[in-house]
Amino acid sequence: MLAFKQKNRIKSKSHFNEIFSYQHKMNTKGFVVYYCKSEQRQSKYAFVASKRVGNAASRNYAKRLMREIVRLNQLRLNCGLDMIFIAKSAIIEYDFLELNKHFLYLSAQHELLNQSD
Repeated sequence: MLAFKQKNRIKSKSHFNEIFSYQHKMNTKGFVVYYCKSEQRQSKYAFVASKRVGNAASRNYAKRLMREIVRLNQLRLNCGLDMIFIAKSAIIEYDFLELNKHFLYLSAQHELLNQSD
């Protein structure tokens, strides 16, 4: 079972700003993904849901959806990617399978998936 440990999280503001500065962006139905290549082999992730998404329960649900999409597809994604997932207000309207399918489709277009898939 794959899980997110402390070392796999993006925490510092400077790290966020570094990823935003690369301007590599993927716009899915329910969320936006900013990404860049990392010098390290280990990928790092951050999940953000602003108050536009809804109340605290809605924001937590949105972050859980995004975390689960990444957790299930960790082995498919290229190693050494730092990714920030930002929930859109419409994320609650989509079901998990639709979000996951659209994420994989766009990840393949942006060449973020392993070549073996």
